[in-house]
Amino acid sequence: MGKLHQGLLCAGHLSTAQNYRGLCETLGLAEDMEIGIPRVWLYLAELVMPILQEGGVPTGELFREITKPWRPSGKAASLLLEIVGLLCKSMGPKKVGMLWREAELSWKEFLPDGQDVNAFAAEQKVEYTPGQESDAPGQRALPFEELSKQLEKLRQEGNSNQQVFHWMEDNLSKQQSI
Repeated sequence: MGKLHQGLLCAGHLSTAQNYRGLCETLGLAEDMEIGIPRVWLYLAELVMPILQEGGVPTGELFREITKPWRPSGKAASLLLEIVGLLCKSMGPKKVGMLWREAELSWKEFLPDGQDVNAFAAEQKVEYTPGQESDAPGQRALPFEELSKQLEKLRQEGNSNQQVFHWMEDNLSKQQSI
C-alpha cells in the first residue's frame, strides 16, 4: 500500500495534499485499532516508509502533517518512534539523526506539553535525534589501539566493506574518519 502511494505521488496522479489527507484518514483509525492490534503503529509506519525512502515529500513536512491528529494525546510520538526505528534499520542512526536535524524536527513538537524531551529520547533510545551531530551516540574519539581492535574484529567476522564503512560512520568522530 505504501509503495502504491509512493508510485502515485511520483507519477503525479496524487498530489501531496491528497496524499496527506488519505494518510491522515487511514492513520486516524489507529487509535481505535490499537486495542485489537497492538503493533498497529509499526504497521502504519511501514505504510509511510516507501514515501520517506524514495524522497516523495520532505521528511519534516510529512512527519508534521501525519501526526497532527495525535499530538494532544501523545500518540504522535508512538508513530514516529516506529518510523524512526524502521529508518534506523535501513540507514543507521547517524543518518536518521542527520535527516531529523535537516528537517528541523524536535520531539517537543510531537510530545504532550510538559514532557521532558531529553528523558523521552533517552528512555526510547533515540538520543541521536534531538541534539547536535556531536551529541550523537558513538561520536567520540577512540584511542588508536581500540580503533585497531574494532576494525580487526570486523574484518575477522567477515564484514563487507560497506558494513565496515557503516560502522565507522556510526562510531567515529568526523576527525577520525577523515
